[in-house]
Amino acid sequence: MKGPLLVVEDLRCHIPSARGTVRAVDGVSLTLARGQVLGLVGESGCGKSTLVRTLVGAAPARASVSGAITVSGASLTDMPYEARRAFVGRHVGMVFQDPMSALNPVVPVGRQIGEAVRHHHGLSRAAARARAADLLEQVGVPDPGRRLRHYPHQFSGGLRQRITIAMALSCDPELLIADEATTALDVTVQRQILDLLTGLARDRGMGLIMVSHDLGVIAGRADETAVMYAGRIVERGPTREVFGRARHRYTDALLGAIPRLDAPPHTRLRVIPGAPPDLAGTAPGCAFAPRCPARGERCESESPPLQGESGGHAHACFHPAEGETT
Repeated sequence: MKGPLLVVEDLRCHIPSARGTVRAVDGVSLTLARGQVLGLVGESGCGKSTLVRTLVGAAPARASVSGAITVSGASLTDMPYEARRAFVGRHVGMVFQDPMSALNPVVPVGRQIGEAVRHHHGLSRAAARARAADLLEQVGVPDPGRRLRHYPHQFSGGLRQRITIAMALSCDPELLIADEATTALDVTVQRQILDLLTGLARDRGMGLIMVSHDLGVIAGRADETAVMYAGRIVERGPTREVFGRARHRYTDALLGAIPRLDAPPHTRLRVIPGAPPDLAGTAPGCAFAPRCPARGERCESESPPLQGESGGHAHACFHPAEGETT
C-alpha cells in the first residue's frame, strides 16, 4: 500500500483522578512508514507507554481519548469496538517489558502462540502448532518442536522475551510496538533482542516503534527519534540529527546526563534539576520551564508549538540549544 503505515493526529488521553485530570497524552501527532524504526524516548512518567497503549486501544478504562489514528489507511477512530479489536489483533503486534506478565504461567507456550492465529485466521490446532514452532525458530529459540510443550517458568528471561516476540509476530503484523522490551534483561541478551527486533522489522517490512528511557538503545537502531515530555512530543527528527544537534533544552539535558567514557575518574554525573511535572497540574506555559536554565518570561505563559526545521527535524522550544550537544 502507498502512504504512511501509521498516522496519528492530535491524540489525547486524559484520565480523571482525585487530583484532577491527568493529561497522560496531550496532543501527539506522528507518522511512521513501512519498514521504518521509530524510537520513543523520555523519562519514566512522560507518557510513552500510555501513548502506545492508546494506539492499540488499551488506554485505561476511565480515560477520555480523542484524536485520529490511522493504520494502513484504516481509521481506528471510527471503528466499532469489536471491529477495532479484531483489526488491531491482525495488524498490530505488541511486545511488553515483563514477559512473565505477558505469558500465562499455566499454559504451554506453543498453545499461547497458536491462540492468536487460530482466532484471527481460523487455523486448525495442528496448523497453529506448526506455525508456533516456525515462529520459535525464527526468533531463535532452540529445539522449537520440543519446547512448544514447555511452560514459561522453564525458560530464561531472554528466551521468554523471544517467546513474547513470537506471539506478537504470529499474525504477521504490519506494525510492531516494543514497550521497554529489554529493560529487565542483561546487556548481552538485551543486544540480541534489539538486533532481533530491528532485523525482523527490516526483513518483514514492518513499522517498529521502540519505547525506551535508554538513549543508547535507540541511538544505533532507530531511523527517527521522538522525545516525549509531560505527555507531548517536544522534539523529533532523524536520529542522527536529534542526537547530534539537539534543539530542545530537555533533549540536550538528557544527552548531557549520559556518562562519558572519556571523562576523568570520579567526575560527577550531570543531572537534570527538579522533577517531572505533575500531569494533573494546569500550570500554563512550557512544562519544562521550571527545570530549564534558558527559560524566559514567554516560557512561563505560553506552550511552545512543535516547529519544523530542514530535514524533518522539529522542536517545541522558544530558546533552543545552539545545535551541538555537549
